[in-house]
Amino acid sequence: MPTTTNSVGKIIQIVGVVIDAEFDHGKLPAIYDALELDHDGKKLILEVAQHLSETTVRAIALSSTDGLKRGGEVRATGAPISVPVGDETMGRMFNVLASRSTVSLPEEL
Repeated sequence: MPTTTNSVGKIIQIVGVVIDAEFDHGKLPAIYDALELDHDGKKLILEVAQHLSETTVRAIALSSTDGLKRGGEVRATGAPISVPVGDETMGRMFNVLASRSTVSLPEEL
């Protein structure tokens, strides 16, 4: 199935953290690509796990989906979830989405 980047779809089903989203024909995000949506003023990240049809994907949310509704907008990022690597990240703690924690490790570790 053809895949694309930077497309916008809509939520058609929500079951727990599993979300099905429908995109225009020919604008389907690739498997493992990240999807984003705005939820209660925060960015919710999803990862495409399966192509259900030529226009529909099944994705897994990486945080709570409480309060999400069908018909909501979801955006394809065109890239998988990534985490920064380098000197800037040494000695820092991050969650799975690379959001920085307020806790830092002692220098001697």
